[in-house]
Amino acid sequence: MGLLRSDDMYFYLFTCFKDNAMKAVERFGNLESIQFIDLNRGEQTFNLPYGHQIKRCEEALRDLMILTRECRNWDVHLEGPANIEEMEDCIRRIEKEAGQTNSALFDDIEEEVQDCRKWKEDTLKSYHVAKDDLISLIMAREVYKMGREKYKVVVENQEKKLNEETKDKDTLKEPLLDDNIDSEYGMISTCNIAGVIDTEDSMRLRRLVFRATRGKAMVITEDILPEIFKEEGISTSKTKYLIIFQKGDFLQEKLNTICSSFNGEKYDLPDPKRSQDAINELSSKIEKAREMINTISKEIKEYFISMNFIEDSNCDKFKIYEAFIRREIIIHGTLNKLVPIDSLIHGFFWCNLNNDALQEKIDVIQSTSRFPGLQVVEITDKNQSISKKLIPPTHIKSNEFLEAFQQIVNTYGVPAYQEVNPTYFTIISFPFLFGVMFGDIGHGLLLFLFSSFLCLKSDSLARSDSFLKAFLPARYLLLLMGFFSTFCGLCYNDMMSIPLEIFGGSCYDNTPTIGVQDCVYPVGIDPKWYRSSSSITFINSMKMKLSVIIAVSQMALGICMKALNAIHFKSKLDFYFEFLPQIVLLLVLFGYMDILIIVKWLSNYTGEEHMAPSIINTMINIPLKGAIIEGRPFFGDIQTNQSLSLILLLIAIVCIPLMLFPKPIILICGLEHEEEHHKPSSLKDAQKEAKEGAYVKLEDEKETPGQHDEEEKAEDAEGDNEEGCDEAEKKKIQDALAMDDVNIKIPLEKETDSQKLQAKIDALPDGNASSHSPSEIFIHQLIETIEFVLGTISNTASYLRLWALSLAHSQLAEVFFELVLWSGVEAQSPVMIFIGFIVFATASFAVLMCMDLMECFLHTLRLHWVEFQNKFYKGNGSLFLPLSFRSCIVHTDQGE
Repeated sequence: MGLLRSDDMYFYLFTCFKDNAMKAVERFGNLESIQFIDLNRGEQTFNLPYGHQIKRCEEALRDLMILTRECRNWDVHLEGPANIEEMEDCIRRIEKEAGQTNSALFDDIEEEVQDCRKWKEDTLKSYHVAKDDLISLIMAREVYKMGREKYKVVVENQEKKLNEETKDKDTLKEPLLDDNIDSEYGMISTCNIAGVIDTEDSMRLRRLVFRATRGKAMVITEDILPEIFKEEGISTSKTKYLIIFQKGDFLQEKLNTICSSFNGEKYDLPDPKRSQDAINELSSKIEKAREMINTISKEIKEYFISMNFIEDSNCDKFKIYEAFIRREIIIHGTLNKLVPIDSLIHGFFWCNLNNDALQEKIDVIQSTSRFPGLQVVEITDKNQSISKKLIPPTHIKSNEFLEAFQQIVNTYGVPAYQEVNPTYFTIISFPFLFGVMFGDIGHGLLLFLFSSFLCLKSDSLARSDSFLKAFLPARYLLLLMGFFSTFCGLCYNDMMSIPLEIFGGSCYDNTPTIGVQDCVYPVGIDPKWYRSSSSITFINSMKMKLSVIIAVSQMALGICMKALNAIHFKSKLDFYFEFLPQIVLLLVLFGYMDILIIVKWLSNYTGEEHMAPSIINTMINIPLKGAIIEGRPFFGDIQTNQSLSLILLLIAIVCIPLMLFPKPIILICGLEHEEEHHKPSSLKDAQKEAKEGAYVKLEDEKETPGQHDEEEKAEDAEGDNEEGCDEAEKKKIQDALAMDDVNIKIPLEKETDSQKLQAKIDALPDGNASSHSPSEIFIHQLIETIEFVLGTISNTASYLRLWALSLAHSQLAEVFFELVLWSGVEAQSPVMIFIGFIVFATASFAVLMCMDLMECFLHTLRLHWVEFQNKFYKGNGSLFLPLSFRSCIVHTDQGE
């Protein structure tokens, strides 16, 4: 029905044989116009008929996503299908290659994915073992190099020191330590421990060794260059250490325990005489390890490439498998919403197509994409029977422009079925009210240019990873917000607190002036008002009164939408006892106040300024002082003003009981009549209707010889089925269904089967159920009345935020300009001007273009959700979510 109301929904009964259910659901998914009703709501997952299949699909998808991540890790780019048609074409190629049908394809995919993952795990295990061995060899070589260089220097220094001491004492007849006298380091008996730990643990190792040995051990540490590990594709920081200490079993055991606690690697240093040979040997092993790793890497990459190859296709097999499995999950999830009874499966669905249009679409899909094995699908219109228990979902056609505005409304609540959609008005009212608060030529123009850039570059930004991509869904909303901010800034004649004379000079001069006849500025506020002593008083008064006029106009529009809803749903009670008293109450109170504002604007009080009446005092005096006018009357004489005000007050008082009493009294009086005449239809009536006129539609309707005989057999089988359909009769019917190009009637199930399906329907929550208790009806109406009467006053006051935020924006802009930028201009200092401009630009962007913009946006959101929509909008609907496989393609494109 367009944007104002949601599309019409039609209710259908779906019945087919179990063996063909998957094909039928697959076909309906291609229609993208059908939403199945969950008849198994509340059932445990493991009790659902297709729960096991969904679990298998999820496990296969999880394994597949692991393989997909590994492909990315090995720089194997995977290309997914662009649309459903391309996915199905690739699936047909895979089926042809494997020689399998669609039903058996998942089993092959599941087995292939499991084998691939097992191969991947085994190969990667070998790869990681080889990688760990390589890292261990590299660290060992680094430790050997440090041991050769550092250990020898330390021992030589100790020998030199020892020789000097013994030379003085003249006791060189025997060596001090004779157990290692023949070694190269043999003048002292020392031991060493060497290894590698994390760099962050090096200082802790030093402290522990020092405390454990009381300073009797020397610890040498040296960081391993990160470049050594980067060559192997590893980002880590390691430190090699060497501990030299006097030989002793107790001390060595203690140091070994300390080093082992760091979970590092320990290495035994080779004999100093063959240290270089050991280093060369390690270098040779490192080269062989690198060759092995390169071979494994090449093998893994080639394996993934070969596994993803599909002949004559640009798509990769893993992406096709992913889309296929996601589609299988959707299909099985839909089947879990249906009720299997014997050989048939039953279900209900909503569709935004009538019966003729739906059948036409099915025919088109069958003619372009035939599904082998699909035998029977019965679709029976039940829009006037069972569906009365269920509330139809809401389907509102949208596009890129409307999406952001519709999301604003849906965030508060989805419109009820064919309820007036506030988005129709939000498209203009939302950016306009935002512009009233954010009105500034400069800031509004910046927002407009930014959103224009988003609109022009939307395609390229959508394909990029830029942070601007997040703003794309709201680009048209931001565009209108920027436009109306600029428009309101022109009306205020305000550009970053600077009044502009772009439409010529003012007819006022700089001398004090009471008033000049016929002095009207072409567009917006006269710039001389910003330089007058009463600028704040004048501008605030104007903005405040404009806010009240806008408030009454938008709230009146909301109440008028209640009238449209009442007319559409044929609710006379809502029209006569809600809409009429509400609109009258609003207009006689605040509509009258708006008229007084306009009349006062149009009146000339020159020379009689003290006689100008106060609108606020006038409105207060109407109920409290008998509508006394303080000052000159707005129109006519004082008596006319008083009489009119009192009449309007009396009308407003009468409207309150009209809203409160008639509707609940009428509902309570007609309660018994409604219960007798509005009982929900039973499934038995629906099946009777289906028996009389429901036919099965097969792939072709071409009449064949013997078709009439087959129909008679099916009718006989149907008659027998009313008393009890045995297996032999069902076998006969299924054999008849297996023949091509015949039309037969579906056999109705047994009475017990009808009761099973009826029980499922009865278990569904009644969306149209409402309170029938007289006290609850009256209390509900009392709350509605009090809420409207008090809300009329509070909502009108709430619109004053339009004036308040506009004032805050202009005052902040003025403070930033005068105290930051203009102070440098007055000082005539280029340095201060430069610094001041940077501070001014930064503060304007952070405070006004970010914080104040968000504040104005949120206040505009509040005005629409509360002050406008609560006059007519229930927002208790549910979105129409048709069965579709497009999400499979979206997920496949996005990846993990």
